[in-house]
Amino acid sequence: MPDAVLMFRDADLAEEARSRGHSVLLEPGAGEFEPLPDLPIVCIDKSEARELARRIVERGVPEGRVGWIDDSVATGGVGDMFGALRLREIMDVACIVHDADDELMRLSDVRPEPDSGIFYTPGVNFLERHMRFRANEVVVVAGPYGSGKSTFAQWIGSRLLMGGFADGAEIAAWFNTLEDDPIEQQGQIERLFPEGDDGAEALKRRIMVTRPRWDGARSIEWWEARARYLHHRFGCRLFIVDPWSEMDHATDPRRETETQYVSRVMRSIRAVSQDLRCIVMLVTHVNKSAYPRDGGLVPFRIVNAMGSSHFGGKADRGICVQRAQGLVGGRGDHTVVHFDKIKIEGPGKMGVKGTLALTYAESEHCFFMSTEATKIAEDVYAGRRARGDD
Repeated sequence: MPDAVLMFRDADLAEEARSRGHSVLLEPGAGEFEPLPDLPIVCIDKSEARELARRIVERGVPEGRVGWIDDSVATGGVGDMFGALRLREIMDVACIVHDADDELMRLSDVRPEPDSGIFYTPGVNFLERHMRFRANEVVVVAGPYGSGKSTFAQWIGSRLLMGGFADGAEIAAWFNTLEDDPIEQQGQIERLFPEGDDGAEALKRRIMVTRPRWDGARSIEWWEARARYLHHRFGCRLFIVDPWSEMDHATDPRRETETQYVSRVMRSIRAVSQDLRCIVMLVTHVNKSAYPRDGGLVPFRIVNAMGSSHFGGKADRGICVQRAQGLVGGRGDHTVVHFDKIKIEGPGKMGVKGTLALTYAESEHCFFMSTEATKIAEDVYAGRRARGDD
């Protein structure tokens, strides 16, 4: 594309484009925008190409001279600038983004990852058939406000660490929990161990927490950079983000729909999970229409996760959590956990779908299964019973 300038944020991508004979610029800093060649500018980046193009237009470059290409090979304005006959050159430029990450090999040369046949479990008997985690998974835990989803997610995370996941890592997990008090989290870990057991202190040293104090720390870009740093610096391989609704307030409906935004977020999270061989657990709310407010049990699915069905649709594992009162003879307060999505389902694989009714013992920071309530919850989810409080 000799009659255009390609602008990058990433120096490695810029060097690759330069090696292919393209005219290249790196994103300029403040005060470095002028002079620019009087040529069309095509902004290229894995995820922020459109944003880069918008910033260039805001700096005074005519909109008709600016286009963008991202890692989905979506194009903005490029076809209008160069016409259909330039499609081959456009695709060559788009491939620069892909070639930086994609690894092509013969099928005969593919070898399994060292831990591809290993599964990690929370070490709780009633969860064994439902929760067998692979080394790289994206998990979505969804539920109403106050349903116990955060407590359940952090309990599962702690149990995974106690069972040896990421054993030997200086910091094995990052609990990026934006609504929880770290002092209370310390107490939860301590209650997992008998009095006098020094295991609590060892476990607390393996969990990182953070409390973002600026808006930039509530974005997927910030989270991904921090996750990769914690992995490479400390060996961290378990990441919990809770709740996702507090994580990113920077969406702009003028530039992308909420579905497009969630799809972009899930691509970034998937890349982290695969690159780092880690488990990422997202905790999110569900739409208000998906659950009752009178304490009854009404089934919902992981596609009801707040924001977009892409949250559940692009996850490897989807877990629905809600609180139900009066399940057994009008009595009891239970946390109902429905294992709604398991990518590779079956005994000996990632687990099987199903429903459990649990009680939470705060003094022990532990969940216990209620057999009678579980039978009722199973009937409700299977459609054999209308509601859990009938």
